[in-house]
Amino acid sequence: GHIIKIGRDSAAGKQHPGDASCHSAVPQPNQCLAQNGRFDDAIEYYNVLIERESYFEFIYTDIALAYLKKGDGEKAFEYFKKSVDEGMNYSFALGGCSLACLQMKDLEKSNEYFKEAVRCSMEDVNGFKVYYCNIAESVGLINEIDETMKINTDTMKELVR
Repeated sequence: GHIIKIGRDSAAGKQHPGDASCHSAVPQPNQCLAQNGRFDDAIEYYNVLIERESYFEFIYTDIALAYLKKGDGEKAFEYFKKSVDEGMNYSFALGGCSLACLQMKDLEKSNEYFKEAVRCSMEDVNGFKVYYCNIAESVGLINEIDETMKINTDTMKELVR
């Protein structure tokens, strides 16, 4: 698969869900590996932490993000769902489930997870919608997504200020 850009919105200069640097609990080696595009190495390192039972709240969502950035929606969903099931980083993980489903071209399921994430107080809904639209475009579904998921021009201008 191709790599999806998720993380710091350089135009907006803001932190958004998906930016590993906003997770202070992430050990530095993982952060460096993922930020440098070494997603397989980051995933391997996370798995060592899991084996050692060195859990932290963001471990499953961080692994899921690495898979999402690699373009592996199925594995990303598996780890986002695990985070949801264990109540770890809950609303963020619900949003991640939405993105992973979209990457797998399952719009209906993606919308269900998005709505649940918003109900559970997703922190940055507009930032999430930017990523949602980027993934929809990368998988050829931008014209098929619900209008409520798209960012309007005024909102986009606000985000890039």
